Amino acid sequence: MVSSSRRALACILFLIAAALFAHAQQDQTGSISGKVTFKNKGVASILVIAIDTNDRDGEERSHNRALTDIDGNYLINNVPTGDYLVYPVAPALVVESFQRLTITAGETIRDINFAMVHSGAITGRIKDADGQPLTKETVSVVRVEPESDYERHKFASFRTDDRGIYQAFGLRPGKYKVSVGQPLPRQIPLPSHPGFVRKILRQAFYPSVTDPEKATILEVTESSEIKDIDIVASAASTFKLTGRIIDGETNKPLPNVRLVVLQSNFSASSGLFSSDSNGEFNLEGATPGSYKLLIFSHSDWRADPLTVDVIDKDLTGLEIKAMRGASLAGVVVVENSDDKVAAPKLSDLLVFAFVPNLSTPDYTPINPIQVNPDGSFKIAGLTAGMIRLRLWQRNNSPLSTLEIARVEQNGVRQSGEINLKDGEQVAGLRIVAKVVELTGAIRGQIKFENGEPSRAARIMVSINRLSENSSKSRPAGMSSPPEVDSRGRFLIERLAAGTYELSVMLDLPGAHALDDVARQQVTVTENRVSEVTVTVKLKP
Repeated sequence: MVSSSRRALACILFLIAAALFAHAQQDQTGSISGKVTFKNKGVASILVIAIDTNDRDGEERSHNRALTDIDGNYLINNVPTGDYLVYPVAPALVVESFQRLTITAGETIRDINFAMVHSGAITGRIKDADGQPLTKETVSVVRVEPESDYERHKFASFRTDDRGIYQAFGLRPGKYKVSVGQPLPRQIPLPSHPGFVRKILRQAFYPSVTDPEKATILEVTESSEIKDIDIVASAASTFKLTGRIIDGETNKPLPNVRLVVLQSNFSASSGLFSSDSNGEFNLEGATPGSYKLLIFSHSDWRADPLTVDVIDKDLTGLEIKAMRGASLAGVVVVENSDDKVAAPKLSDLLVFAFVPNLSTPDYTPINPIQVNPDGSFKIAGLTAGMIRLRLWQRNNSPLSTLEIARVEQNGVRQSGEINLKDGEQVAGLRIVAKVVELTGAIRGQIKFENGEPSRAARIMVSINRLSENSSKSRPAGMSSPPEVDSRGRFLIERLAAGTYELSVMLDLPGAHALDDVARQQVTVTENRVSEVTVTVKLKP
């Protein structure tokens, strides 16, 4: 009898513990609910997905999903804290707009509703001037009306089959332009193996025009299929860039020096290639346009960027005069680590140098250098100037990161920047890093005055930590500025304690730069969420 009572008591205690554990788990998650309709009526068995915008694998691995009930209602429970893109998925149906949501622990988000409509389609054939089909080419079907990046159709690019036929299904009602090929100039496609250069199609729009302004606008309506949208495209003219890399002092060729080629505005990189044993380089596949050739940063050599304009012929006899770059060498050590917050392995650290507030972009980008297991490092190929060091941690812990506490040279503490001269080889540096706990967070609300931004605008927030000397540094835990969700809310986690400057930015379709519309300082403390409301006054 006693044994039975004990078993019953143990069972009750287990159920209570399980309930408390489940409740604790739910406190760390949130929920999203709403309704999916078609022609103003609820639709059953529609899949609604919440995609973590930081999940590179996307919906294939997403467990945040639910089916609508007979009345079209859905409920997604146990959604971890984070930023999500929420939308329904159904055959032959599309939704006019997605919802971007920032969810916090324990938050219940209701009335995230979606109205679905029948999708449309555009089909056609891509061929060359001789009428031959162009196979495995990418066809872009782009909506004319401004829209946010995340609202663009997941399959906005389609491939032609072995007959040159493409089928663009699942389109939302709206106006579209159809094109094939690449706009010129474009990045140079480096060969996948010697002697191979991939064909490049000059961009052509329906009806077979190269000027985007002359493209026919196609209006897709519900359940419609616009057929015979055929385009004749031709291969773009490509040219060679040949030359050599030499020592600027001795004029001797420099073998095996790696180069990177960029569009002149630094907007695209095509990768690396190297000079041969005679210091010569040969690059094929350049379309008309302006490019810059630079020595890759992981090199003892440096040179001013060589700008070339490709017009209608090969460019030969190019010459890059290199010089010995300056370098920084030393060791990284970590202090104040303990059992609570373990220090990372030194080989998991990256250190790089940069020139802050550089007035001209004409310099070789400095890529991070991996620290050796013993903590030693060397950064070569540097240009002269006031160099600042930064430490980066690969595979960041969700609870801590590293910051540079001080920099010493031969036992003497240095200021925030190192004055580096041309060709100077600086050794004996000691970067002392400290472990910083990332337990703070900022949760905010954006409010607008003088109207609302367009639906296609992306609203982002960016933060810089203000140090004691008022210089700014980007938080190590941030890979990119978080976007504000559909309700004007945002959440930034994994922050160290300190004072931050928060900037609100608008990314408008067709704009060349972000519009910085508001700034505000926020104080972050350990193990707390700092609440902030930012009012943005839009221009009348």
